[in-house]
Amino acid sequence: MPIKLAYAASTARVPYANFGDALNPIILHLLTGEQISHSNFDSDEHKLVAIGTILQDFRNGTADVWGTGLDVRVSAMPNERHYFDPLLTNVFYRIHAVRGQITAHTLRAFGIDVPATYGDPAILLRRMLNTYIKGEKQGKIGLVCHLSELTRYDNTASTRDDLHHYKLGSEDLSIISPITLPTAKDVLAKVKEIASYKYILSRSLHGLIIADIFDIPCAYLTSGTFRSGVYNIFDATVDIDHRIRDYYSGLGRTTAPVYVCPPDGVNVEEAQRFLERSWEPYSKWNSISNNLLNALPFSINGYQDYTTIPSTIDNLKV
Repeated sequence: MPIKLAYAASTARVPYANFGDALNPIILHLLTGEQISHSNFDSDEHKLVAIGTILQDFRNGTADVWGTGLDVRVSAMPNERHYFDPLLTNVFYRIHAVRGQITAHTLRAFGIDVPATYGDPAILLRRMLNTYIKGEKQGKIGLVCHLSELTRYDNTASTRDDLHHYKLGSEDLSIISPITLPTAKDVLAKVKEIASYKYILSRSLHGLIIADIFDIPCAYLTSGTFRSGVYNIFDATVDIDHRIRDYYSGLGRTTAPVYVCPPDGVNVEEAQRFLERSWEPYSKWNSISNNLLNALPFSINGYQDYTTIPSTIDNLKV
């Protein structure tokens, strides 16, 4: 019987995939060997919820939550609440793991039982795609933009002209879009593309995660009047996206490297020095991964290093 999985997928009207969201069915299919059935956020079904900042969007049914994050500022019931309130969503939440401690704290504040199991399931790709991503490194800095920074939602769109952090003043800088064609192979190719860079600066959560898990020096990319540095993720005065804070908190980290782009664009030498000085490899990937695997409410028979990707992924809706 297929696993019913709720995630943000491509549609006939918008035939493109955001690679982070599209990792959902790929990871679940490879882990379990089962077919994956896409479920809508408001369906009455019993469904699994995994990768994404999406928990605030659900209404109705039962949600098995595994590594998910949320945005407390968004409500699935905007006529009744202007913020996330799980008590009004008609959802029965069964929490197996959440992305980070910030998500956990929010849910616990509403009386929902949350185990101390954290991590974004994309972390599992460290082992699963270890061989797949191997290749010659580009001696470049990849700038992974957020989908909201594109001029339109498709894989050929450019970043908006008003964003100075994407001014390319050097051949050693490249912009990486998170949008792909809606096939699993294209999604995995995006992972491989990100992993081919020597350094990554990212506005995209999963651009950052992919770099982090494959030991590529990386940092959150922003602009502002403060200096680049390693900042406490719980310091609200620093411009760090809440998704990034949640991800790092799930790893048990309390700080994150933040690169603040100068007004005239990323300075290659400065950015390289900053990343080499400020980024540190993480030593507990295996522990986080094992905890996530043990929390998944389905049998696992495919947690391995895939030297070749099975053709069955071609049937997945991304």
